[in-house]
Amino acid sequence: MTDFRKRFLESRDELKKVRSITLCAMLAAMGMALSYFTIRISPSFQIGFSGIANLMIGYLFGPVMAPCAGIVTDVLNYIANPNGGFYPGFTLTAVVAGFIRGAMTYHKPLTIRRLILSELIVAVVCSIFMNTLWLYQMYGESVLAGVPARVVTAVALAFINAFLGDVIIRGLSRAGVMPQQR
Repeated sequence: MTDFRKRFLESRDELKKVRSITLCAMLAAMGMALSYFTIRISPSFQIGFSGIANLMIGYLFGPVMAPCAGIVTDVLNYIANPNGGFYPGFTLTAVVAGFIRGAMTYHKPLTIRRLILSELIVAVVCSIFMNTLWLYQMYGESVLAGVPARVVTAVALAFINAFLGDVIIRGLSRAGVMPQQR
C-alpha cells in the first residue's frame, strides 16, 4: 500500500507544476475535440473516443490530477455542447474513470495488458454500471433494454482505447514529446 500512497502523493505534486498543468490542459482539450467525433446512436447510447486522451492524462499525471481533469472536461464539454440537462452523475463517472486510469498506470511500466485491464475496469465500473444507473435515473426502465448493447460497446471500446493509447503513448515517447516510460 505504501507504493500506492507514494504514487498518489507524486500525482498530487503534479498539480504544482506549470508544465504538468499545461500538458494536462492540452490533452483535455484534445479529449474535448475527440468527443465531437462521438457516434450518437440514441439519447442513452453513444460511442466516443475521448477516453484515449483521458487514458494519457491518467498515465502521465496519476490518480489525483486525472480526476480533476475529468471534472473540468466534463463540465466544459457540457458548456460547449449541451445535450439535455446537466447531470452531475456523469461528472462523477469522469472522476472515477480518471482515478482508475491514474491509479493503474501512473509510474508503472506501460504494457498492453495493464492498459487493457485499466480500460476494462473503467468500462465495467463507469460505462456499464455508473452510466447505466444515471441513464436509468434520468429516463427510466426503457434504458435497461439497451444494456446488452452497452456492454458490448463498452468492452469493444476498452480494447480499442487500450490499443490506440498504447500506440500513441509509445510513439510520442519515441519522438521525445512524452517522457520515456518508467
